[in-house]
Amino acid sequence: DDLRRLVVEGNALLHGTDGNVADTLPVEEYRRLFPDYVEIEPYWGSAPGQLLSDGKRLFILGRRFGNVFVGLQPSFGYERDPIRLLMSKDAAPHHGFAAYYVWLRKVFKAHAVLHFGTHGALEFMPGKQAGLSAQCWPLRLLGGLPNFYYYCVNNPSEGSIARRRGMATLISYLVPPVQQAGLYKGLRALKDSIDHYHAHPDPTLIDDLRTQAEALNLMVSGEGDAYVAALGHELLQIEQRMIPVGLHVLGQPPAASEQIDVLNLIATFTRVPRSHNQPPLEPLPQIVANALGYDYTSLSGRLHNDPTAQARYRQIEEICRAAVTALVQFGTGHAADEALARYVHLPSGHLTPLWNYLLDIQRRMTTERELSSLLRALNGGYVLPSAGNDVVRNPSVVPTGRNIYAFDPFHV
Repeated sequence: DDLRRLVVEGNALLHGTDGNVADTLPVEEYRRLFPDYVEIEPYWGSAPGQLLSDGKRLFILGRRFGNVFVGLQPSFGYERDPIRLLMSKDAAPHHGFAAYYVWLRKVFKAHAVLHFGTHGALEFMPGKQAGLSAQCWPLRLLGGLPNFYYYCVNNPSEGSIARRRGMATLISYLVPPVQQAGLYKGLRALKDSIDHYHAHPDPTLIDDLRTQAEALNLMVSGEGDAYVAALGHELLQIEQRMIPVGLHVLGQPPAASEQIDVLNLIATFTRVPRSHNQPPLEPLPQIVANALGYDYTSLSGRLHNDPTAQARYRQIEEICRAAVTALVQFGTGHAADEALARYVHLPSGHLTPLWNYLLDIQRRMTTERELSSLLRALNGGYVLPSAGNDVVRNPSVVPTGRNIYAFDPFHV
C-alpha cells in the first residue's frame, strides 16, 4: 500500500496525471534523443503532443528508489478504441509513450527493464507480428534494453506475444490462490431448507423453496421433487466452484489451506506420473466411491436430478478432502491413509503412488524460484524453461520462476 501510494498518488494531483511525476523530459531533449519522433507527429501532432505533457515537457510517471525506478507504463492513447492501434499497420505510439522508454534508456540509463502485469502495451505496438525489424515500434522503443517479464504461469499464449514482439524473457509466477466457493448466507439457508424438505417431504414447502431461490436469482425448471433435485444440483455446482482469493505474492509459497484446495482438485482427475513407466493414477474420488460401494460414473451422471447422488457426492468430497488435508498437514502418505481409514477400507499401500505424486507437486509448488530466477536473470544468468499452463491441468508447470512457453513438443 505504501508503494502504491508513492507511485500512483504522490504529486499526481499537482500535475493532473494518473501517477506521480518522477521526472520530466523537455521537448527539445526528447527530439534530440529520439529522432523517430517525426514519424509519430503525423498521428499525434507536433511533439510533445497532448498526452502526458504540459506543452513544454513530457511527464515520466513513477518513482525512483536509488538505482531502481518503479514506473507506470503510459496507456495506449486510444482508450476508447485500443484496437485502432493494435491492428493498424500504419500507426505509431504517442509521444508520451515513446518518451517513457527514451527516458528509461537514455536518461535513467537502465541496465534492464522488468515488466509486471498481464499485459502491457509495448508488445502490442505497431509493427510486424513476428521477426520484427528495426522499423517496428517495439524494437524502436526498447532498443537493446534487456526485457524481463513476470507472467502468470497459466497464460503462456499472451506471454508468447511478449516474447515474440517484446523480446522478453518470461519469468512465471503462481496463479492466485483458489478455494471452493462453498455456501454462505442465503445459499446456506436454501441448502438447509432443501435438507429439511428431504427429511420431511411436504409439497407445501416447495413454494417456499422457490421463493428463496428466486430471491437468490437461482432459476431452475421443474415441478415437485424434480424441481428440488434441480435446485440441489445448482447449489452443488456453486458450492464446488473454485474462486480466487486475493493475489499471489511473489516468492511466497501458498498457505497450507491453499495447498489443500489445489491438491484436492488435482486428485480428482486421472494423472500420468512424470515417470512414464508408471501406470496412470486413478482419481481419488473414484477410489473412495468404489470403496463405499458406489459407481462413481453413474453417480456423477445422476447429479442433476437425484438428491441421493448429490448427498453421496458430497460425502465422497468430504472424505477426499480429509485425506488430502492430513497429507498436507503431516507430510506423509501414512497420515492420509489413516484419515481415509476412518471412512473406508483400502488395501495397505494402495494409494502410496498417488500420495507420493501429490507430495511431489506440493514440494515443487512451495519451492521458491520466482525471486531467485529474476536475480539470476538480472545477473546475466540462464532462466530454465517450462511449459505454461494451469497448475491443475498440468502440474509440471511448478515450480514457477521459469521461462514459460506455450507449445510443448513433448506432448505432440
